[in-house]
Amino acid sequence: MGIARDPSEYRARAQSALEYLITYGWAILIIAVVISLLYLYVAVPKIIVPSTCSFLTGAVCQDMIFGTNATTHATTMGLFITNSRKYPIYDPELYASVNGKNTTAVQCKPSFVLPGGSVICVLKVPNVSSSLGQFFSGSIYLNASYCGLAPKPSSPSSCSTVPKETYKGIYSAHAEPLVSPSYTLSLSVVNSTNPANNAKDELIARVDLLGYPQSGATVNLTATFTKNGTNAVPPYSLQSQFVTTGTNGQAIDYIWGTTVSNVTVNANYAGLNATKTINFVAVVPIFFNISNIPTSLQSNPSGIATIDGVSYSYSQLTKK
Repeated sequence: MGIARDPSEYRARAQSALEYLITYGWAILIIAVVISLLYLYVAVPKIIVPSTCSFLTGAVCQDMIFGTNATTHATTMGLFITNSRKYPIYDPELYASVNGKNTTAVQCKPSFVLPGGSVICVLKVPNVSSSLGQFFSGSIYLNASYCGLAPKPSSPSSCSTVPKETYKGIYSAHAEPLVSPSYTLSLSVVNSTNPANNAKDELIARVDLLGYPQSGATVNLTATFTKNGTNAVPPYSLQSQFVTTGTNGQAIDYIWGTTVSNVTVNANYAGLNATKTINFVAVVPIFFNISNIPTSLQSNPSGIATIDGVSYSYSQLTKK
């Protein structure tokens, strides 16, 4: 006859096994999490760590691109910096430390930067070969004359007499494809021929840094036209003389007027210029008869006719 086992023995063994699983299960889970974090932050940092840059004082680094040529592996750095001082800075130049080596300083644009104004710097990095996804970190140095120490802070020539100060910062970046070797400005217009009846024509200014859309760039727009062979003050209106690019690198403005003429719109940013010519033409009247419109349609909220994309109601067309 078999001897019955005490049920409490089974319960004790089951409890012991459960405690074993709980204790070592947590340990295994923690090890798995640590391995995952090490993989994410060490093996593939280029995927999760964005390029960053910052200054200790005097300037704010808004954006940077660390570009590499996929063929030659040549390296170029592009930085978008804001003057955070109370007064302008003059003649800014930038150099960086890459792999423990200091580069040659380059001139940034523009040369006279108002408080809150932006400066753009493109720095070629010699003797440093980079590959896509490779990480770099180091120091950046912005040298500029602080106009707050000049006799006339608003005068560039007065600012030039002040010794330069150095603003130190740091950066951390992974190499991205170098689409363009510098920064670019372009200007486009929706309608190259526009009616001279105050109809607004859309202007699109775009700024790219090393081929990537640059946000926060302020573009200056002006409009001129020629009358009797000489430039004249244009009877045209720009919605804004200064427009700022968004995350897509584009800034939108509008122009309109009532004078028949060719108008040249000029965009300026950081020493670059782009122009477009718009032909403002006379409005040609269109005559037509409206009759036998059913009463049920005369009050149609969608209008009874669409001309050049604009919907008109019965009362607008008949003045009734």
